[in-house]
Amino acid sequence: GAGSGVLGDVVLDAKLETRVRSLATATANTRANGAPFRNVMLYGPPGTGKTMLAKRLARHSGLDYALMTGGDVAPLGADAVTRIHELFDWASTSRRGLLLFVDEADAFLAKRTGGTAGLTQPSSVSSTNHPGGTRSALNALLYRTGELSRDVVLVIATNRPEDLDAAVLDRMDESMEFGLPDLEARKKLLRLYFDKLVVRGEDAGDDAPATGFLGALGIGKGGKRGGGKTGASIAVDKNVDDAALDKAAA
Repeated sequence: GAGSGVLGDVVLDAKLETRVRSLATATANTRANGAPFRNVMLYGPPGTGKTMLAKRLARHSGLDYALMTGGDVAPLGADAVTRIHELFDWASTSRRGLLLFVDEADAFLAKRTGGTAGLTQPSSVSSTNHPGGTRSALNALLYRTGELSRDVVLVIATNRPEDLDAAVLDRMDESMEFGLPDLEARKKLLRLYFDKLVVRGEDAGDDAPATGFLGALGIGKGGKRGGGKTGASIAVDKNVDDAALDKAAA
């Protein structure tokens, strides 16, 4: 059905799965009706499906997809501002609209201190390596997302939502927590990827990679991300059955 088409290889608990399917339908309808998009924050530990979900959401909604990570921004310095404006300018010309996914958002969307001080950097990031260009990039993104948009839906992911700037949080219309998988979700994940990676010999990517546009703008690697290529399958011992997989997931 449509719901399974949205999620693909993303395995979520039942409550979050329902919310995600509702969001995907609403986003698709928003574009079709020419209404403003709702921005979304995904938060939770690494490896819980946030990036894969953002790509699936873009594809289901018929939107172009661009991925950037917070770590892409600082090395650009002052050029980051130009690149962000170019991205939004390009989105305004797109017939499809754009889902901009910002991963590791806390790396450049962190809280600003008062007055003219720079960003309050997370403890893992050295402020000496992140001069004013990082703050300028944050301000550029805030400027371009200050009004409701019919061109860009902003989806951000973070492990530390408490570190994000208040103005960034204010632009989020919806937030979803991606927790660690429960037992049932772990069973689904293990069976899904055992079948995909071992039995069928495919790679770990999604079935149809989304195309990123940031590479052309000098942000990150851009290009195609994902996979689904078929390689050689692996012979499976006859003792590896459903019961063995369930035991491994427990």
